[in-house]
Amino acid sequence: MSDSQGAKANKNGKILEDSITPALESRNFLVIEFKKYIKKEDYYNSLPRVAVKGFPFTTVYETNGKTEYVLLGTDLKERIRIECKWQQAAGSVDEKFPYMYLNSVYKYPEKTVIFVIDGGGYKAGSRLWVGKQIQNNWLNEDHHKNLYLFTLAEMIAFINKNFS
Repeated sequence: MSDSQGAKANKNGKILEDSITPALESRNFLVIEFKKYIKKEDYYNSLPRVAVKGFPFTTVYETNGKTEYVLLGTDLKERIRIECKWQQAAGSVDEKFPYMYLNSVYKYPEKTVIFVIDGGGYKAGSRLWVGKQIQNNWLNEDHHKNLYLFTLAEMIAFINKNFS
């Protein structure tokens, strides 16, 4: 039985999580789901390094959304939100890049946001567009966000460098 396009996209999207989670764990992050975190928020906030998966937020459409991770803990100067997008074949993930960018500027409470975009199947110019918006500080002048765009390899290098 073959998977629907949506099911395939979900499986492929999990590739990033399945690669980032072990990198975080190798740097002593406790990786937990949001539903576990919210039950003992004070406790988890008191730990040195926690990566909370499926962290919710209110989108620019005023609906509920989730991102892959929020990094927090006493070892970190601030919380870091990580948004992952994987597209290895033609599809619609790249059409979500402007939405993702707007959420990062206007809706994510964290000042530091990392976009991990990889897979090579996005439309020509779409990943470049995200990079240009970050470089040009588009709509971000009043929000003072630190936005980063990484490939999977760059994300793992960032984890290794910053959380030794």
